[in-house]
Amino acid sequence: MHMNKEIKVDKAYSGKIIYHGNKPYQLVPELHKGMCEGCSLYDRSCPSRITGYCTQGYILKKVIL
Repeated sequence: MHMNKEIKVDKAYSGKIIYHGNKPYQLVPELHKGMCEGCSLYDRSCPSRITGYCTQGYILKKVIL
């Protein structure tokens, strides 16, 4: 018996703070649909939790504390 694994994707919105690798990032709308341009994680491997936000039209910007 195979069970399909569902990945829960949280709702993305502008200004939402998420943590990746114990570092805070803020979601901002992407400049061009389907592009990672301007994302702080550009050219890095992103887990499905992060790409779930990207598919909703947002990129991550590093929060400087």
